[in-house]
Amino acid sequence: MVGVRDGRLCLDSNSVVMSLQEEGLLPSRLRSDSAESSHKRQGLERLGYKLMRRVQKMLMKVGVHPNTPRMLFRYGGGGGYIRWLQKRTG
Repeated sequence: MVGVRDGRLCLDSNSVVMSLQEEGLLPSRLRSDSAESSHKRQGLERLGYKLMRRVQKMLMKVGVHPNTPRMLFRYGGGGGYIRWLQKRTG
């Protein structure tokens, strides 16, 4: 499917994938692996994802940004991300 966006022609990603499949340029293994990994979460990863989503939904209800727990866990509180960024960029 072709659309127009900002005055430019844009191809839909599904049409690009389909045309690559028809021409035989997209390996079948790549198609199956990417489809499987994007739609399946297993074991602890699935449990962690569901837990994080519930926490994010609760935080959004009280007006807190949903990424707050992740940033707090990763960088600590009190400007931890800014310290990390300054160390990384100099």
